Amino acid sequence: MSGKKVSSRLALYAALFIVSLFLIFFVGTRIDKETWESHTIITSDGLMHFKKGLDIAGGVRLTYKIDFAKYEQVYTNETELLQAKKTAQDIILKNIDSRISKLGVSDYSSYIQKLTDGDYLIVEIGGLDDIDEAKRIIGKTVELEFKLANDANEGSAELYAERQNIAENLLLNVSANPEQFEALGTGRASEDIFYTNYVDTPIEQLPDIYRTNPTLLSSLQTGAIYPTLLTDTYHVIQAQDASGAVQTQTLKGFTIVKFNGATSVRLDSLEPARVLAVAERRGLDTEIVWQKDIAPSTTGLIAYDGASTVKFTGPEALPGVSGYNIALYQVVDITNTATIADAVRAGEPLSEEQAVQLVDGWADGSVLAAQLIGFDPTLEVNIYDQAEGTFILKITDSKDASETLVPTISFGGMSAQSADRLISAMLNAELYSIEDIRVQDTQTWVPAIDPKSNDILNGAFFKFANVTQSQTGKPVVAINFDDRGQDIFCNVTEANIGRQMAIFVGGQLMTAPTIQDKICGGTAQIDGTFDVKSAKELTENLNSGALPAPLILSHEEKVSPTLGESALKGAFIAIAIGFAVIFLLMLLMYGWKKAVIVTITLIFFLAFLMAIFKLFGVVASLSAIAAAILTVGMAVDANVLIFERLKEELAQWKSMRTAISDAYERSWFPIRDGNISTGLIGFLLFTMGVNVFKGFGTTILINMALILLVNVPLTKELLYLFYRGEKSK
Repeated sequence: MSGKKVSSRLALYAALFIVSLFLIFFVGTRIDKETWESHTIITSDGLMHFKKGLDIAGGVRLTYKIDFAKYEQVYTNETELLQAKKTAQDIILKNIDSRISKLGVSDYSSYIQKLTDGDYLIVEIGGLDDIDEAKRIIGKTVELEFKLANDANEGSAELYAERQNIAENLLLNVSANPEQFEALGTGRASEDIFYTNYVDTPIEQLPDIYRTNPTLLSSLQTGAIYPTLLTDTYHVIQAQDASGAVQTQTLKGFTIVKFNGATSVRLDSLEPARVLAVAERRGLDTEIVWQKDIAPSTTGLIAYDGASTVKFTGPEALPGVSGYNIALYQVVDITNTATIADAVRAGEPLSEEQAVQLVDGWADGSVLAAQLIGFDPTLEVNIYDQAEGTFILKITDSKDASETLVPTISFGGMSAQSADRLISAMLNAELYSIEDIRVQDTQTWVPAIDPKSNDILNGAFFKFANVTQSQTGKPVVAINFDDRGQDIFCNVTEANIGRQMAIFVGGQLMTAPTIQDKICGGTAQIDGTFDVKSAKELTENLNSGALPAPLILSHEEKVSPTLGESALKGAFIAIAIGFAVIFLLMLLMYGWKKAVIVTITLIFFLAFLMAIFKLFGVVASLSAIAAAILTVGMAVDANVLIFERLKEELAQWKSMRTAISDAYERSWFPIRDGNISTGLIGFLLFTMGVNVFKGFGTTILINMALILLVNVPLTKELLYLFYRGEKSK
C-alpha cells in the first residue's frame, strides 16, 4: 500500500474526527413547546444537549388506568374479554410509543401493569421536570368510538338500575381519588356521562338541582365530595332538535357533587335573572314591564321609591336592532282563520281549539323576517301561511335601532324595612364553586358491535385518517380501517340500515348520520363544521394517538435520578483513569508507539460514539454507559489481537509493511466473528422492548459497527504511519 493512500485515509479519519467534535461540543436540539417538534441548533454548550435517561437525569412518571368498562359490558365470555383487552393494550402501547418517540424527549418507557383494581399504563419520560408538559404529551391521544342509537333508551327498569350502578361505582371511585374528579368525568359524553365545573357562579345561574334546593347548598362542605348521589331533576333546558325546532328537555339521572367553596360578594350591578330568582325564593309577586328609551345611567339598578315599591331597571335588550312587541298565534281551526284574526285584533280571548299563543312579548325584527315569509311590520295584525302551518301576528308596539328597550321589574306593598332586606339580598350574593358529574338515567348510544364476530368497532381497527372534501366542497375527515375493521364496519352498517351511527373522538360527538346502506369500502366520514385547520388538527390527533379505550390519569410523580449527574461525572473520570491504565499497560507490553496507537484509536472510537449518540438521539442511560465501557474493552482487545499477530508475522522475517498487512488480514476474521457474536446478543436485547435492555443492546450494536469500521482499519493505518520506513521490529 502506497504512503499516499495511507495519508488520504488518515485524512478522512481526521476529518470525521473533527466533524464528530463539532457535533459533540457545538450542536444541540431545541424542542418547540407548542408543536413538540425538535430543531437542530448551533450552541456553545453542546455537551448539555445529550439525551439523558431517567436513571441519570430523572423525569416524570404518569400512571393511567385503562377503562375497560365498555368491554366488560359487551363481552360476557371471559376468553373473548381477555383477548379484546390484550388487543387494546397492545394498540395503546404502540400508539403511546409512536406518539412520544416523535417528540425528541430524552428517554421514555411505557408498559402495562396489572393491579387488583384493573390494568394500568405506566409512562416514564426522562429529561422532563414539568409534569404538565408530560401530561400534555400524552394528552394528545384520543379515544375513537363508533356507536349506534339506542332503540330502548327510556322506560326500562333494568336500564335505570344499570345506570344507577354505574353512578354508584363512579361515586366510590371519585371518593377514593378526589384529585381525579375531573379526569374521571371528562370525555365521557358517549356514555351519557358529563362533567361540569361552575366557578364563582351565583345561585340563579346554577342548574335546577342547586337553584331550587338551597338546603342542599348550605349542607355542602368545602373540599368534600357529597357522600350520596343526587337523583332530582338536574336541569330543564331549551334545545333544538334535528329539525331546528326548540324543545324543552329535562335532564334526569344521578349527580355526583364536589363542593369547592362559596364566596360572599357585593354586586355592582344586577341582571333580571338574579332579581327574579331572589323574588322566587322569597315568594314575592313581580310585575314586568318593557319600556323604551330608558336613560342608560339607570339600567341595572334597583331602588325603593320611599313609599311602597321596589323597582329594578334592567339592562338594555335588543340593542341596536329593530324590535316589536308582538302576540304570535298558531291557528288550530284553519277553517275560521279570518274570524280568529278579528278576535286577535279586538283583544278577545281565544280557546285552544281556535289557536295556540306562541309568543307574548318583544321579538327581534330580523328574526321575525327570517321566520315569517312576507313579514310586514306596517300591519297591526297579519296572517302568514307557512309550510309549518298558519300563523297570526299582532304588533302592539315597536322600536327602531336607535331606541333602547329595557325590562322593569316592580315589587309592590314593600315597607322600608322589607325593601332594605330585599335589596340587600339581591346585591349581596354567594358565588359557588362546584364540580359535578352527571350520569343520565338513559343511554343514548350503545357500542357498534359486529353481529357476526361480536367485535366492538372502535379505535382498535383504526388505520389512518385524512382530510378530504364532501360533495359540497367542505372539508371532512375520513377514517380508514384496517382489513379487519373494513369487514366489521361492513357488517355493522349492513345490519343497522336506517339507524343512526355516531362517531365520538375523545368522548365528544363528532357526527351522527343515519345509515342508508351497507358501507364496505373501509372508510367512515366525519362531517361537521370543519374549516381546513380544524379538520387537519383532528386528523393529526387521530393519526398520532387514536385509542380503543380511554385512559384515566390516576397518579403523577417526578422521578429522581438513580445515577445522577454527579455519578455521570464520576463515570467520565473513571474512563479517563481507564485510558491512563490502558496506556501504561500497552506501553509495558508493546512499547510507546503501540501505546500511542491504542490511545488514538480509543479517542477516535469514543468521539465517533458520542457523535452518533448526539446525531441519532441515542439516550445516555446507565445501561448504555455500561455497554460503552464493555465495548471499549472489546476495542482494546482488537488492538491486542493485531499486535500479537504482528509479532508472529515479524518473527517470519517479513518486511514491516508486509507484516502489518498480513497481521491485519489474519486478525480481521476472528475480530469480525467475535464482534458479530456480541452484536447478535445486542440485537436480541434490543428487540426485547424493555427499555434497560434496549439501551444496552443499541449501544452494543453501535460499538460493534465502530470497532469493525473505525477501530480496526484505523489501527492498521496508524501502524503504517508510525512504522513507516522500518524493515522489521
